[in-house]
Amino acid sequence: MTNCEPTYNEDQGCCCIKIEIDISQITPSQPTCVNIFNYVADQFEQIEDGTQITELLEDLSVGLEIEDNSQTNFCCPECGPYFFGSAEDFAAFSEATQLENGCCTNWTSSVETSIIVLEVIDQFNPDIETCDNGFTLASMNVLSLSNTAQQSSILNFGIVEYGSISEYPSTQLTQIISMLNSFVSNGSNTGLIDMFILLLQSGIVIDCTENIFWIGDKNAYLTRIQA
Repeated sequence: MTNCEPTYNEDQGCCCIKIEIDISQITPSQPTCVNIFNYVADQFEQIEDGTQITELLEDLSVGLEIEDNSQTNFCCPECGPYFFGSAEDFAAFSEATQLENGCCTNWTSSVETSIIVLEVIDQFNPDIETCDNGFTLASMNVLSLSNTAQQSSILNFGIVEYGSISEYPSTQLTQIISMLNSFVSNGSNTGLIDMFILLLQSGIVIDCTENIFWIGDKNAYLTRIQA
C-alpha cells in the first residue's frame, strides 16, 4: 500500500513524499487483559464432558473474588457492573444498583418481557440507551440454533445485557456462546442451548472495585452488596 506523507517545500508549496507500507506487517492490537469467559473455556476443557455447566453454575452461585487482579489480569467492566441474564433477574439487579452508571443495555425477548425491561429502565434510569455492539446479531444467532421450545423459553425469559467489558467493546454474548460450545463434545445445538438457558436463568455479574475482580450469579451478587 502506498501512503502520502505531507511535507512543505518553500519553492513548491505543499507536496508529499510517497512511502510504501507493507500491510502484511500490520497486526491488530491484542487485548492486554484476560476475558473471563475465554479463560473458563480453557480451564474447563479438562473437566469430564457433561459436568462443566454444573460446576460452572455451582461456582457462580458462590461467587469468585480475586483480591489482587494484577496477578490474574482479568478484564474488568468498562461500564458496569456487567450483567447478563433474564429480564426478571435484570429487574432485581436494577433495584440493587439503581442502574446509576447508565450503561448500554440491550435485550431480546417477547413483547411481554420487553415491557418488563422497559419499565425497569424507566423506573431507575430512563436515560439509558441501547448500543450497536453486535448484540442483536448474536442473540439472533442463539435463536437460530434453538428449537421451537427453546426459542419460546428464551424469549419469555428474555436475554438482557447491561454494561461492557474493557478491551472487548462488542457484546459478551459471543464469548458466552463460545465458552458453552467448548463444553459440548458432540456438537449438539440442543445441548448447547439447554446450557445457555440454564446460564440465562442464573445470571452473571462481573464487578471490579479498585484491584478486586468478582464474578458470580445474580443471587451471589445481591448477597455480596447487601452484606
